[in-house]
Amino acid sequence: MRPPPRFRGSGQPSFDHSPMARSHRPTRWCDVGSAYAKAIGRRNLSGAGPGRSGWMGAVTSVPFRLIGDQRMDRVMPAWAEHYPPFDTVVGYSDLGHAFLMSSRTGEYGILDPYSPGVKAYGVFTEVTDFVTRVLFDPSVITYVLQPGHVADIRRRLGLLADDEVYIATPYPFLGGSETPDAYQKGGVWVFFDLVAQAHGLE
Repeated sequence: MRPPPRFRGSGQPSFDHSPMARSHRPTRWCDVGSAYAKAIGRRNLSGAGPGRSGWMGAVTSVPFRLIGDQRMDRVMPAWAEHYPPFDTVVGYSDLGHAFLMSSRTGEYGILDPYSPGVKAYGVFTEVTDFVTRVLFDPSVITYVLQPGHVADIRRRLGLLADDEVYIATPYPFLGGSETPDAYQKGGVWVFFDLVAQAHGLE
């Protein structure tokens, strides 16, 4: 598998800082999983449906986790000062991409810790809108969530526990291959700290 393209850029997108009301209705995990399975079925370019071999392999679970609103300076302190437009972490992918949000503007973005860089995706009033509009987008499914790649890793390492991600070892920017046998499981917050140290972020 070819490594996915990395997000590049300064991480400083221009935002509208006008006040914005956001609603915080809880997201039911079963609803997210059901909607994700439907999105895979609709957008699988090979015509294979969920759970069948296709362009992204067999999909057996949602390859990301939503965690509510967590302050970025508490859970990812080494990253927070480098991406000041975002102050909240709302989730992460099984491969370690962080889903970020600005509590001031409602802007959402995805952090690729290996690049590193953040790609902003615009303003959403609810996290469920971000999930539907961004995480279910075919390009994000293919290059960020990579459910087929995750399924191959899961078959080797087993399911993730709470607060765990699959970690490429060595990190790709240090020469790692990102093949399924190059991954191990580890705590997500320790992972973000260690990758930040490897990048020289303080």
